[in-house]
Amino acid sequence: MAKARSYGYTVENKLNSRVSQYWPYGETLYGNDPSGRRVMKLTNPDPNNYAGEDDLLWEFYLYTINGQRLVTINCNNANAQYQPNCWPVGENTYFGGRMLVSNGVYVVTDRLGTVRANTQGESFAYYPFGEERTSTVDGRDKFATYFRDTVGLDYAQQRYYNAGMGSFSTPDPGGIKTAVPSRPSSWNRYAYVEGDPVNFTDPRGLFMCADCGDGGGESGEDSGYAPPVWGDRPPPPAMSDSDQHGTGGGGSSLATRMRSFMQAAVGGLGPGCQRALGAVNLSVATPPGTLGGGQVNLLMALGQTDGVNFFDIGTQGQLTLSQTGIVDPSTGSAYSPDLTLAAAFGNQTTNSAVTINSSVLLGPAFWSSGVASQDMILVHEDLHLVFGGTTVGGSDVDVANYFNLSYNANLTGDDLVSAASRAISSWLLTDCGGRQ
Repeated sequence: MAKARSYGYTVENKLNSRVSQYWPYGETLYGNDPSGRRVMKLTNPDPNNYAGEDDLLWEFYLYTINGQRLVTINCNNANAQYQPNCWPVGENTYFGGRMLVSNGVYVVTDRLGTVRANTQGESFAYYPFGEERTSTVDGRDKFATYFRDTVGLDYAQQRYYNAGMGSFSTPDPGGIKTAVPSRPSSWNRYAYVEGDPVNFTDPRGLFMCADCGDGGGESGEDSGYAPPVWGDRPPPPAMSDSDQHGTGGGGSSLATRMRSFMQAAVGGLGPGCQRALGAVNLSVATPPGTLGGGQVNLLMALGQTDGVNFFDIGTQGQLTLSQTGIVDPSTGSAYSPDLTLAAAFGNQTTNSAVTINSSVLLGPAFWSSGVASQDMILVHEDLHLVFGGTTVGGSDVDVANYFNLSYNANLTGDDLVSAASRAISSWLLTDCGGRQ
């Protein structure tokens, strides 16, 4: 950030003021909604009236239901008028999560969501971390979905980004729990996309992702947090030859993408779930499973997706369990009978996802769900993955009973499992009981 300014932050580490160190010491104040999204900016060029200037300028931001900035409204109070004047200064338009119009001007964006050209004849070029090579005015959308307030200050929804330094100005609000132990580059709480800005983006200033679109949208209610989402998730990609023959579950583009989404969904858990899950330490089953034996903290174990496979029932349902590498862990041999994925999945109308060992099967109901529901489903399945390697057990009934969730335990068979599953989902949707 520019050295000629000082910066103030809230107790939640959100930027709330920027003050010039030069006369007449102009200041900019910021206001955020409960989910951390900026909704107001007040610019006061002469807060102490040293130069006799009292021309305040407010900017208010209105968003779509998905969290994309829709309209910017300016209001001024020139010469201390009793009633301020307000007017819209720019509207944004999106299609399929991609920005088409920025502040009333048609723009062309690249695969990272970076603005490259507009219909006013301007073109934009950047260094890898977003520092602009061309010379154009700021105060508009520029690099990787971010709004460039000024040099060194890109608004990244939950944080601010400094393109000159290639890092965020504040640490990741998710804390160290969002780091992946097996990936040291994720340990740096200030780093931007772990140093790989060519292949990844971070639309909300919280999680790197590939293939996440450029909408930068959010979801969730005003509950103090919002799950990390970036517009509607696309359906599964076309199968490669390896997918067709059952070898693509671990290294396929679907698996790679879904691991990223599962990590993001876990990292976006609200404070209630963070407290509830962070307080749980589980004993790993004997013989030790993939978690390494001993005790494991549930919150730290969630999101560790290395080795997790994903399969789409709609395109891979004809494959058998053994063809996809899903075998009986007690024997290492194929299950008997060796069901197809579709048969093992069960009712595709009611089931969104099913976890078998370290594989997650995704049904049509998952892809037709909204992003907030998909995040809940992914966290739900991750609970099965972690609990399945512990002495508790990984079934819906095991998990629901462990957290003392309320459901009709007098049911039997599939009805009992469904009731327990619904109890887990409802619990997650209410921030693990922290939001009723």
